[in-house]
Amino acid sequence: YQAKLYSSNGEVMLVTERYASSNSVYNAIENIKKNVANNNFIIDCDKNKRFFYRLRNENRLTLAIGEAYEKKPSCINSIDSVRRFSATAEIIEKEETPAEEAK
Repeated sequence: YQAKLYSSNGEVMLVTERYASSNSVYNAIENIKKNVANNNFIIDCDKNKRFFYRLRNENRLTLAIGEAYEKKPSCINSIDSVRRFSATAEIIEKEETPAEEAK
């Protein structure tokens, strides 16, 4: 099981790890929503000097990592979008085809 947060244009904004049960992924969703609401984001830079965010929990363990962006303001905009969309996102259960699972 895995959860994905999509923007209104269908872009994937956040992806969880894979979990063995639906209960585990639902718990992960609640944990992510709580930490998004608590603004537990940090912005980091990769070896190519691209910016990405990490969503962390209270113990500073990484829960999710965002896409890499050439400019820091784009990364900040992505965090703002995650905040907005996670507050109102609906959970839709869907089984993935083998081709979708490979992505």
